Amino acid sequence: MGDTTTGLMSRLDSAAPTDTKVAVVWIGINDFKRGVPREKILKNVQEISNRLSKRGIEVVVIRTPEHADLFKKYLIAGDPEKHITPAGYDVLVGRTLGQVEQAMARVKN
Repeated sequence: MGDTTTGLMSRLDSAAPTDTKVAVVWIGINDFKRGVPREKILKNVQEISNRLSKRGIEVVVIRTPEHADLFKKYLIAGDPEKHITPAGYDVLVGRTLGQVEQAMARVKN
């Protein structure tokens, strides 16, 4: 399986090097698949966001429940890991691009 919130926290400095200005954080799905309680996942995502923000990094958190429909409409058939198709990622990018552009504008000013 893929990365988890605990895994990301352990390597956050290398995942977001010193010159990082904007970070898009979408993590926690693999924790959920492994049975990690929702409260723990949310706490870890908040910790990741806080640590990045303290470094002056603009953070955009993608919250999976807000995009749960993608996993119904764009799920790769037969994929035991339950990934979405490229078309699903296109939809996700379309939904979140405005937030990312706003974060990028804040670091330019």
